[in-house]
Amino acid sequence: DVRCSNNIFNNYYATIVHELAHTWDFYYGSLMDKDITEQSDVINLFNNYKDIKNRPFRDYSYTDIREFFADMVRYYYLKYTDPSSGYQNLSYPSDIKKVLEKYICIANNGYDDNKCK
Repeated sequence: DVRCSNNIFNNYYATIVHELAHTWDFYYGSLMDKDITEQSDVINLFNNYKDIKNRPFRDYSYTDIREFFADMVRYYYLKYTDPSSGYQNLSYPSDIKKVLEKYICIANNGYDDNKCK
């Protein structure tokens, strides 16, 4: 159930990206034995940001690590992929960007994580 009408950004593509991130998480796990959200670097990010008052994402993202990951992907999309979103000036922590780009690299290289250290 993708509820685009409830999207706070009024950007339906960003909602689809968020939902597809959940699928990517599970797909990664089917190929690599552990979902992206079960990887230590993603767990560390979640733990580092979940209690900080100045959270980089919406509060809903901190209810569950899978929601946190999906919002990592959504915010990345808004900032770096969709020039029409108006979110190019969105504050996006460099540690989150680095970790996410590692998993994008792995996906772009046939899920060979040796190419993306």
